[in-house]
Amino acid sequence: MNTFVDLAEIVMRVRREDGSWSARPIWVVAVDGDAYVRSAFGHRGAWYREVRAGAAAEIEAAGMILPVRLEPVSDPALVQRVSDGYRAKYALSWPGPAETMAAGEACATTMRVLVVSRAIGEGRPGTSHAIGEDLPGRPADRPPGEERSLSGSRAGS
Repeated sequence: MNTFVDLAEIVMRVRREDGSWSARPIWVVAVDGDAYVRSAFGHRGAWYREVRAGAAAEIEAAGMILPVRLEPVSDPALVQRVSDGYRAKYALSWPGPAETMAAGEACATTMRVLVVSRAIGEGRPGTSHAIGEDLPGRPADRPPGEERSLSGSRAGS
């Protein structure tokens, strides 16, 4: 979904140990066609800690939910370009929070967002794709596990 990087916020959904999902709005920026996110609370951020511990993650935006894999970024030049992206996208409207996201502890939590495609009707992750690619997701009002085939029937029906 190309629209994710154009939105002010996306919803990061992370699966808890009990199988339920937590959700919180976060900011997203694009650098060279890839989407990046950070934890506003640095390493203390709950979603960040859970993802780093291996929890499944999804993003919700524009009425769709897509499974994602978050890849840590350690290259200092790319981390700086992501910081510049936060300043360019958010500083005019939210200067204080934008600077928090562009400096200090948040920088250490920079993660590239990769959409994980799934075989239609299967719950297994497949190939990872950059977020700018057009990929089918599931509508945000459809719970996980109710993926549908291309014909519209429930998977496994």
